[in-house]
Amino acid sequence: MTSRKLSAFIDAIATGRRPKRFRAAPEDVEVLRAAVDLRAARPGEAEPTAAFTDALTNPASRHTAIQVPQRNALRTGTFQTADGQVLGQIVAYRGNPSWVFMNVDVPNYTGTVKCMLQVDDGSTVAFGTFTVQRGTGQFSKNIGSVDVGHLRGAKLVTSTGSPVADATFAA
Repeated sequence: MTSRKLSAFIDAIATGRRPKRFRAAPEDVEVLRAAVDLRAARPGEAEPTAAFTDALTNPASRHTAIQVPQRNALRTGTFQTADGQVLGQIVAYRGNPSWVFMNVDVPNYTGTVKCMLQVDDGSTVAFGTFTVQRGTGQFSKNIGSVDVGHLRGAKLVTSTGSPVADATFAA
């Protein structure tokens, strides 16, 4: 699959739209499955139909083998408040292109949230801004050829700089 089709698929899933049909390459199945799982994990979301997930995950129907992602190709973390309340998830994928997807559930909040990525050298880089509506928000962005192995975590802050949550990527 082309990087544009992969990004379009992830954006469609993140925003609740039906993604366009395409032929997924075997190496993209884990990425697509992660995007679907994160969307389905949002509170109040219906699970995907069995036919949909079978089409993504059943290689026997296409007579192809699925390649397992290489170590650290898919990194995950959980957004938590300072007092330990879980607010969402973040996934970083190393590929061509690399991308980051996140979803959050911030009770009683509507407004802008800024995401800062934490790099292994201790620096923090502004990654993007997204809107949380009635407590729910999601964001995905292509990060090109960035080596996600150098990412250590992420911070979410409001437009006024107030901390929302932090996540650390699993080793």
